[in-house]
Amino acid sequence: MRVQIENWIRYTYEKPVSFSPHKIRLYPRTDPTIVTHRLQTLTNLPSDVQYRRDLYDNLIANCFFTEPANTLELRIQLEVELWPRNPFHFVLAPYAVELPLQYTQPEARVLAPYREILPADEVDSDEIWRLDGKRSTVDALVDLAQTLHSEISYEVREDGEARPPSRTLELRSGACRDTALLAASILRKMGLAVRLVGGFLCEFQIDVRDRRADSALHAWIEVFLPGAGWVGIDPTNGTFCDHRFIPTAAGVLMSDIASVEGSYFGNEKVPSDFQAKLELELVVEKDLDRLADNVEKTRLCRSVQKAPSGTWRRLGRPKLGTPISSPTRWSNRFCPEQSFSTPQESFILERSILVGPLMFCDHPNLFPSSPNRR
Repeated sequence: MRVQIENWIRYTYEKPVSFSPHKIRLYPRTDPTIVTHRLQTLTNLPSDVQYRRDLYDNLIANCFFTEPANTLELRIQLEVELWPRNPFHFVLAPYAVELPLQYTQPEARVLAPYREILPADEVDSDEIWRLDGKRSTVDALVDLAQTLHSEISYEVREDGEARPPSRTLELRSGACRDTALLAASILRKMGLAVRLVGGFLCEFQIDVRDRRADSALHAWIEVFLPGAGWVGIDPTNGTFCDHRFIPTAAGVLMSDIASVEGSYFGNEKVPSDFQAKLELELVVEKDLDRLADNVEKTRLCRSVQKAPSGTWRRLGRPKLGTPISSPTRWSNRFCPEQSFSTPQESFILERSILVGPLMFCDHPNLFPSSPNRR
């Protein structure tokens, strides 16, 4: 699906002020399932807008304003295409299938900042969740997400910093950023590498019971699991993150993912007002012939294909709905003939779904604890 996103932000001051450079983090972190077709940053003042990558590889816009004013408006316009993504489509490294896990030395060195707990983020969470002995990694993470969803009631708080995790636990309520920080602290205490993530949650008319922060700016976490990489988890909604989660910034601290960072400066404090509006809309095809063609393609995409198990074979780019024998991405067009030597390798080919240009594993016994697989 294609989504149009417009984020409008206005700062109003009682008298003209000068502005520091403003840093905007509202641009999708693209991957094969998230494609940005249009990106535009508009301001009401003369400005120099520079798109750069920050320390965490987030796409940001540095905005430089040369003139004082009593109003600053920012308007970010996006058109994003989202392809279906199965959040459980991964195979963990052998040493990561159970918690607690121990990272390899190279992993531990790179991931050190993501495992550190600040004194203010210390929390004793044993009263609501704890890891007792060894446990399946995916089972434990699904259970933690569902526990926080049920134990921490959702609170709408549009501005302000995230609360300390201990305070969120005490109140048993919080905004999405509060619950995300609590989840990060719990997992970091277990030695896992966790990064905080900000972005958009696009649900539209999908009926999900007790959905929170629907079609809005949202915060969640990603945990690094060897073999799987960074895996998104939304403790506010108690789920793993699929293609409806559009990340715009990831980092170690909440300040690393702030959607807008900047200030005014002068010799005195100036009273101000803040307004913001976010609109997310599905792009609707108005050409009936193209719409009918897309419906037919969607029908073919949803057909489940049986793939031969045991070998790889050369791939061309098949039409949608054509059985294929490998879950490889189309960018890797040719694969050498190869026999699989382990059940773990061969089961990936047992049952697959062709969805657009990607292959997703849908094996029911891979993660029996995951939603829709019980």
